[in-house]
This record gives sequence, structure tokens and C-alpha cells, in this order.
Amino acid sequence: MKADKDTKIVTLFGNPIGHSISPLLQNAAFERMGLNYIYIPFQLTSDQLKRAMGSFDCFRIAGANVTTPYKTEVMRYLDEIDESAKMIGAVNVISNKGGRLHGYNTDGEGFLMSLKENAGADPEGAKVLIIGCGGAARAIAFTLVLRGASKVYIANRTYGKAAGLAGEINRAAKGKAKALHLDYDELKEASRRSDIVVNTTTVGMYPNTQARPFPPDILSANQLVCDAVYNPPVTGILRDAADLGCDVLTGLGMLIYQAIGSFKIWTGGEPGYDELYEIAYKWTTNRKGK
Repeated sequence: MKADKDTKIVTLFGNPIGHSISPLLQNAAFERMGLNYIYIPFQLTSDQLKRAMGSFDCFRIAGANVTTPYKTEVMRYLDEIDESAKMIGAVNVISNKGGRLHGYNTDGEGFLMSLKENAGADPEGAKVLIIGCGGAARAIAFTLVLRGASKVYIANRTYGKAAGLAGEINRAAKGKAKALHLDYDELKEASRRSDIVVNTTTVGMYPNTQARPFPPDILSANQLVCDAVYNPPVTGILRDAADLGCDVLTGLGMLIYQAIGSFKIWTGGEPGYDELYEIAYKWTTNRKGK
């Protein structure tokens, strides 16, 4: 597209961001819908994030996506936060409304939509093991509990963080969360009890595609195994899970559904899922994240 004085800017704030295909998806959607917007990624340090959050009006920034590691930190710079994002404690979408910055979270609903539409799974009554406790984990855990999951196990390398997130969930939905160390015996027991296992860490993301977020032998064939990582589209742990007979859900569906949610917040329009999915799949498959 050709930018002019009326072009509205949407940004991505995070670190690192080299793996992200959000610019490709959102710019394709803007072009196809004839909107004078452009999406530009910015890799920022924490100090730079503070300055960037004060630049929205100067540079006609209409909105932003926020990714690792700033989904929680960015909340301190916002004027208003959507109730669900406030409860989750993480923001991945910002909208500039007349100079006031509003924060939202589309990660949880994006995962839920992918779970239902791409895997045909319903979280109601399910027991779920979540690996990690960053922004994506928070959104997924809260959304699953609020949509009827009966138990959420949260496993993290730093137990205190897992315990903190489990405590927040239990204050919102009593007794439905339990924190775990990222310890083989605990993981094995929690996995044995779980219907769904979700990796929300970046372990296994390009270029470190041989890494595994947890030992695959904790899994069993009756489980649905999900990965929030979308580059590569089929991660090592998903290949391991499929070899064990598990159903698997890639991170591409969550990526597309949260991107559609972001686009609607910024523009009021809704791009087509299939077209965006095709773009994302071709890029991650053919270019391998390069």
C-alpha cells in the first residue's frame, strides 16, 4: 500500500518480534478491505515501551498489538481497560479512542474459538494442564475456567508465578486452579488427570524447533494437545503427541482468531478467517520463519 498523510498506523510492541507474522496478516486484511491503515512492528526495550506509549497521538497511531513480554506491563500506561482484560491481568490489543488508550485481550477468546472450530472441543467440564504462566497462559486459563472447565493445572518453572496465577483464578472461580512445579512427577500426574494439555511458552518456536516444553511421555492417547506457538505450524511437541495417538491443535487458529478480534476493535470490520489462515500457513511452511 502507499502511505499518505491520512494513513492510520497500527503497531506491534514486543521483544523479540522477528518471528511474528501479524504485520503480514493485518496489512493483507487492511489492503483487501480497502482501509488506509498500515501495520508496523517495533521491537522495544522496557524503557522504550514507556516512551512509545506516549507517542500515539503524535504519530496517528490508531492502535497496537502487544506481545511477549509486555502484555502485563503495558497496562500501567492505559486510560481504560476492558473488564475481561482487567480480570485476566494482560492486554494484547490497544485502541486509541480520541487520545485515550483502551486495552483489551483477544488471546483467550482466540484460543477458545480455535478450540471449538478447529478441534471441535468444548471446555465445559474439562480438566486442563497449562504449561507456562505468561500473558497467553493467563488469558487461556481465565477464559477456560469462565467457560466451564472443571480444573486448570498451571505448571511453570518458577513455582511462585504459577501459584500467584492459580490464586488469582481461584479468587475469580473458587477452587478450580492448582499450581505445579515444572517437575516430571507432578506433570505426569496432572497430565494423567487432564483432558487437554496446552503449551503457552515459546519453547519450540522457530528457530529452536527441536526444543520441547515438557517430556512427551507424560501424554496419553486420549488427550487433546495444543500449542500456542504457530511458527512452525506443527511444533515438535505436537509431532510427538500425534505419534502417541493424541489429537493436536496448532497455534495458527488462535493466531488468526485473535488477529480478527484485534482488527474488529481497530476498524469495526471483520476479515475472513480462511484467507488469513492460508497466508499464515504458507508463510510459516514455505519460509520457515525466515
